Amino acid sequence: MKKLVHNSLLTFGTRLLMFGLQGLNGLLLARLLGPGGRGQYALIVLVPSVATVFFNFGVSTANAYFVSTGRVSAQKILGMALILAPVLGGAAVVALNLLAPLYWKLYPDVPHGLFRLGTAAVFFMLTFNYIITIFQGKNNFRWFNGMNILNPATFFLIFVGLSVLFHLKLTAAVWAFLSGFALSAVVGAAVLRREIRPDFHFRRSDWGRLFSFSSQAAVAEMVTFLNYRFDMFLVGYFLGAKAVGLYAVAVLIAETLWYLSSSVGNVLLPSFGPLVPEERLALLQKVLRHIFWISVFMVLILFLIDRPFIGMLFGRSFLPSVSALRGLYLGVVALSLAKIISSYLLAEGKPNVTKNVALAGFATNVVLNLWWIPMIGILGAALASSAAYFVMALLDFLYVAREKSFTFRGAFLPTRADWRFYLNLARWEKNKF
Repeated sequence: MKKLVHNSLLTFGTRLLMFGLQGLNGLLLARLLGPGGRGQYALIVLVPSVATVFFNFGVSTANAYFVSTGRVSAQKILGMALILAPVLGGAAVVALNLLAPLYWKLYPDVPHGLFRLGTAAVFFMLTFNYIITIFQGKNNFRWFNGMNILNPATFFLIFVGLSVLFHLKLTAAVWAFLSGFALSAVVGAAVLRREIRPDFHFRRSDWGRLFSFSSQAAVAEMVTFLNYRFDMFLVGYFLGAKAVGLYAVAVLIAETLWYLSSSVGNVLLPSFGPLVPEERLALLQKVLRHIFWISVFMVLILFLIDRPFIGMLFGRSFLPSVSALRGLYLGVVALSLAKIISSYLLAEGKPNVTKNVALAGFATNVVLNLWWIPMIGILGAALASSAAYFVMALLDFLYVAREKSFTFRGAFLPTRADWRFYLNLARWEKNKF
């Protein structure tokens, strides 16, 4: 537990720093580009982000799983990653450029040249994901977190530099997006290469094991990501780029509330690996209790200040984002819990369960978005997302509740040990954790 807490706090601290950097980047994007330009940027970078998830095909999750369990050596996983990144990344870039004319017909506000530039990011995004998940599997959260900080830091420097020196604005934003992943991927690969010598002597069984697991995780990853971002496509289609810019600000703020659960989930996947099933379930319930109440507390605090917060930082032109942000609050709490259970299920070797849960959530999301966005705008997109995340969390809980030692009381009601934990944490008495 001590190591889990240390790594979780380290990762959460990093996420807070990322929150500061990404919040600053989001603020600059909003202030310099306005709702319309912010929406154009979102529609440009959304496509390579989706392509990265699809062409990744679950390999990054498989990397973390096999490295943490030792079922495939880290040396072979690194060798495979160095081969797959250029092959899959190159295929993705070609495919996106072939499909570009269709995308421009659906979203005429998207600048053609910047869209093509943005597609080049897929190669670096794949490499970035492969490298950080190897660090994750090795429990090397120092470099896992370092790469995650380098990305938004690079974005900030490039975006500010190009905006100030050349007044490029939207062009500067796309170049900054590309540069952030490129530099992070190159630095991460260089550091990992010094720690691990890649092994390129593969057997067919090595590839078989990798893709057997990744293919099961891939559908869940793809559908989960679309749960997060598909509403952006629909908002852009029904309401235009300006509405996407407004909705993107609401999503940016809501996603910062997931940093804690994401941090813990990243640490839990390799931490669950060596435990026996009973220990995993006990740890799961303990973590769920903490995540639930902390998420509720953060949502309540943000609810009290969301309107002046958005108006002061992003400007009055972004005040329509407030209604969408409030529509996402239930989803913030629900998805925080679902992220934790998902890490538990992956450690149990059950990616099919996460896949089915993600499919149910995605179906809910699409149907409600198509119904509510034309009726109530970006608020409809937010409510549809919250409903989808609630469905996912409910199905996750119903699945783990089949275990005899799992109880909802244990997953939600704090214990005396929990209060002692918080007291020790507040006093920084790490030896008592």
